Amino acid sequence: ARIAGLPNGGVAILDKSAAKVTCIDADGWITARFGAPGEKPGELDDPLDIAVSATGEVYVLDAGKAAVLKY
Repeated sequence: ARIAGLPNGGVAILDKSAAKVTCIDADGWITARFGAPGEKPGELDDPLDIAVSATGEVYVLDAGKAAVLKY
């Protein structure tokens, strides 16, 4: 798994094997989940890493799609 800090004090966790991202707030509550294995829009083919912007956008580097996906 890869982890990136969110501006609200929470974290975004990339589960590479499940091809999913889970966002958790500072209190431990799940605030968002997205992604699924696959090649369709919104799905992750071969996710490698995760980053978060200062405004909270989540970016996933997907080697399978040769792209950086924004959520």
